[in-house]
Amino acid sequence: MGLLFRVRCAAALAVSSAAALLAPAAGQAAAPRVAEGRPVVVHRTVPGPGRYAVTVTARSAGATRLQRTLTVQVADRRWKLTVHSRRAHVTRIVTVSSRRLRIRLQVTGGSVSLLRVAAKKRPQPSAPVSPPAPAPASSPVEAPAPTQAPAAPQIQLPSITLNVSTTPPAIVEPAFSRLVWADEFDGKRGSAPDPARWTHDVGGHGWGNAELQSYTASTSNASLDGSGNLQITARRERVVGADGFTRDWSSSRLTTKGRAAFAQGRLEIRAKMATGQGFVSQLWMMGDNVWDVGWPLCGEIDLTEILGSDTNTTYGTLHGPMADGTTPYATGHGKQLGVPADQAFHVFGVSWNADKVTWSVDGVPYAQETRASLPAGAQWAYAHPLYLLLDLAVGGTFAGTPTQATPSSANLVIDWVRVYG
Repeated sequence: MGLLFRVRCAAALAVSSAAALLAPAAGQAAAPRVAEGRPVVVHRTVPGPGRYAVTVTARSAGATRLQRTLTVQVADRRWKLTVHSRRAHVTRIVTVSSRRLRIRLQVTGGSVSLLRVAAKKRPQPSAPVSPPAPAPASSPVEAPAPTQAPAAPQIQLPSITLNVSTTPPAIVEPAFSRLVWADEFDGKRGSAPDPARWTHDVGGHGWGNAELQSYTASTSNASLDGSGNLQITARRERVVGADGFTRDWSSSRLTTKGRAAFAQGRLEIRAKMATGQGFVSQLWMMGDNVWDVGWPLCGEIDLTEILGSDTNTTYGTLHGPMADGTTPYATGHGKQLGVPADQAFHVFGVSWNADKVTWSVDGVPYAQETRASLPAGAQWAYAHPLYLLLDLAVGGTFAGTPTQATPSSANLVIDWVRVYG
C-alpha cells in the first residue's frame, strides 16, 4: 500500500541479538533464543561493487530443506527475497547494497534448525578473444589451450542457528476501550457504502506497485451484501479508468480521507479475504498529511496484507522515512492464522499511540514496534492522525501476476470496522 502511488521498499531491522549471530560458525556459542515473529539481522561487507549470487538455505526442525538464489547488483539498490514454507515457517530476507549485504531473517511459525546464507560474486562478462591466426602447414604447432575465466571469489557468511521460542513474547498493548467510530455495513443489498464515512480512490495507473487493476466507484466493485457486510470485488474485465488507463481488472479502494482520521487508538476489522494467485487483500492506514508532505514522510501502518496465494499468513508492516525524509523503510511481521482467512472471518487489530504500534489477530497481540526498535536513522512517522483504507489489489510486486488458474473474480468481505479511543 502506500499513498496514491505505492512504492514498496524494505529495510533491515537491527535487533539486540544480531551481533551474537555474527560470530563464525566454528566454535561459536549456542545461538540466542529468538521469539517467534522477531526479526534478526546479519550483515557482511563484500569486496566491492558487482553482481553477486546470494543463496539462502534453511532447514526446519522437520528436515524440510528450502533454498533460494537471488542475483543482486551491489550498487546502491535494494532487493527482496522470500524463502517460504507453509508447513514450518516464513523467512524474509532483504539485501541492501553499497558493499554491505544486510540480511533480515524473520521466523513467523514453527522453527528453523539451520539457516545458511552465502554470497558468491559472479564474474563480469569478458571481452571476446579473437581466434589465433592459422599456422603455416609446414610449421605444425600445438593447438593453444582454451582461455579460462578467472575463478570467481566466494564470500561465505557464517551459518546461523535460530532457536524459535514457542512462547509468544510478552506484549503490553495500549488500552483503548471507548468506541469512537464504526461502520457495521448494515443496509440494502447492492447499495453503496455510506458516503458520509467513505470515499473512493479511482484509477488504474499502477498505484506505485505495478498493480493491474483500475479502482472504480461502481457498486459492482464495492457494495453492501444485505447481510451486514461490505463486499469488495475484483473482477476480470476491460475497463478504462477515471485517469485514462485501460486495465483488464476492476476493483475498489475505499478510504476515510476527508471523513475521519485518528491520532491514536485501536482499529479492529473483522474480515474474510480473497483467494487466488495475484490477489492481495489490504486493510491499512495512511498519514492524513499525505497531500502536504508526501509518502513516506506521512507514515503508513498496514493492519494486514493477505496474499490470495497464501491466505494463512497475515503481514503487519510500518512504512516510514529515514532521516533524509525521502528514503523509505519498511519493518513488518508475519503471523500464521491456523484457519486460512478465505475460509473464516478473523478480527485483525492494531493499536497505536505516540510511541508504539501493536498488531493482533482475534484479540491476541503477536507483534509490536516502538521508536527504539526501528532501524537506525529511521523516523517515527505515526504520532499524528491517520485515515483508513480498504482495498483488494490485483498483481504488483507483492502479490505477483495472476495465472490461468486465477479466478475471474474474488471478494474481500468485511463484517465491520471499529475504532476505539
